[in-house]
Amino acid sequence: AIKGLRFSCADFLTNKAGFPTLSKGVQFLTSWLLQRLGGRLRILVQGPPAHFTTGSPTNNLGHTKCLPYLQYLQHLRKTKPEIRQSLDIEEARLEADHCDRLQRPLQPLRDHLDNNTYVVFEKDPVKYREYQKAISWALQDFAAAKQQQPMVVMVVGAGRGPLVIAVMNAYKALPVHQRPRQLSVWAVEKNPSAVIYLKSLFHQQKDDWQILPATVQVLHKDLRHLDSNHDLRGQKADLVVSELLGSFGDNELSPECLDPLLTETNVCHAGTISIPTNYTAHLAPACSSKLHQQVIEQALYPDEAEGGHGLSSEGSRVLGVQVAVETPYVVRPQLASQMGMTERCWTFTHPYVPPSSNKAISNEMNRTAIVEFEGKHVRESAMYGCGYRAPDDRIQKMVAPTGNNNSNNKKPSKPMDASASVANGGTTPTQVSPPDDDNEELNMPWLLTGFLGTFSSDLYIRKPSSSSASPEKVTISIEPDSFSDGMFSWFPLYFPLDKPLVVPESDSTVVRAQISRRMQHNRVWYEWSAVVQDKTTGNLLQASPIHNPRGRSYFVSSS
Repeated sequence: AIKGLRFSCADFLTNKAGFPTLSKGVQFLTSWLLQRLGGRLRILVQGPPAHFTTGSPTNNLGHTKCLPYLQYLQHLRKTKPEIRQSLDIEEARLEADHCDRLQRPLQPLRDHLDNNTYVVFEKDPVKYREYQKAISWALQDFAAAKQQQPMVVMVVGAGRGPLVIAVMNAYKALPVHQRPRQLSVWAVEKNPSAVIYLKSLFHQQKDDWQILPATVQVLHKDLRHLDSNHDLRGQKADLVVSELLGSFGDNELSPECLDPLLTETNVCHAGTISIPTNYTAHLAPACSSKLHQQVIEQALYPDEAEGGHGLSSEGSRVLGVQVAVETPYVVRPQLASQMGMTERCWTFTHPYVPPSSNKAISNEMNRTAIVEFEGKHVRESAMYGCGYRAPDDRIQKMVAPTGNNNSNNKKPSKPMDASASVANGGTTPTQVSPPDDDNEELNMPWLLTGFLGTFSSDLYIRKPSSSSASPEKVTISIEPDSFSDGMFSWFPLYFPLDKPLVVPESDSTVVRAQISRRMQHNRVWYEWSAVVQDKTTGNLLQASPIHNPRGRSYFVSSS
């Protein structure tokens, strides 16, 4: 792994004022490395100084006479948005301690979240901004359709109240004629410590909310056991708002919570709307010796199965290799490469109304997806970087293929769009032409160490005003091609392989992944496997075993 970047003073050019500067190409490389590696990257300037010779100003140059070079690098840090985003913004500081550190996914149905976890989630400005926008649209559409009827909103899994505040802010911001005549908000939360905070928060907001024709009430109960007559005073929810999504969309059991609530209990009716409306799981191949090493090290960690982490209990003192390699981990990847375009796995919709019926029914909880990743994997790894955040447009323009041999053309993507701008006469930031398709430097073998799972979600879909118009959507996403810039509530879910698979350099090679979501009794788990195949001859080159069969190593508890 790259640890540092060393500049010799002789590498610097001289600007018109006689001060050191770097060429455009070196500036680009420096900013790209800082984007990928953040604060890990150490930068060294090594003398002797090549500027400020006889006749040049020599005051305040520092003991080594290299101060102007360091000042120039600080100038780049202040003026390059991509560097500031990687080093100086609040998001980067919060992520710094999580880079390449594996975390077992939360079990929110079984375990109560601690206060620090809530605090971190609530700092995300993008997520709650988009939620408030979606809620505002829902309030407006309800008011337009129901006219003077009151509206009941139920926030389930309310935590410490950020979504309740979003509901009230959305209602307050709307003109009187565009919002429901009266609003009744129920905040449902099972965590006793969060309920105490909720009640305290609402007491503080009481004066601001009393002027509105709205009421807010806190209900300490598990959302799966709600009863309209007993808990909601006979009211039924017109809108259900939740933030039960996990890194892979459904891995924190949002379907198991929302489906019974919307289709089996008496707290909702046939027209109840859910925010989010749907969420889709995505998968992408990953190459990372760092993450593979971290997974193997997990085998030596204490077996905390009895502590409620959902790991299998074999009575051993440590996890062991089997459990370590069959557990998906939440991770903010940094020393990793996404080796291809993400592919969709499955989608959950709430409420789910099948095409052949007008009545909502439960989603099918067991899902299986077989996804293929083909094309020039090494080339695409330059586009997608570490697999977190949106692809770098500058890199896309530099490595986008110039010919028509790109085999990965199954769906439109940002890399294809970026190549079009170059073909139309655009230039890259470094004035470098895109390489040819058969460039050997972008065609080499690599190791498949696992898969990165992400999600995208439509929070609310507004019906089009005319038959020719497209529906408007409010979305959030950590899937790279549709990433919500500035959002940091979720990191990808890493599905490791027990042993890395070698992917040859041939363009005819395809990586195929099979991933399944399984539910039985009170347990939900994932099973996954991978094969490397020559699509021309059909020969199977390498294959992994099925990981986590029957949830033997990891599962999420719904009880």
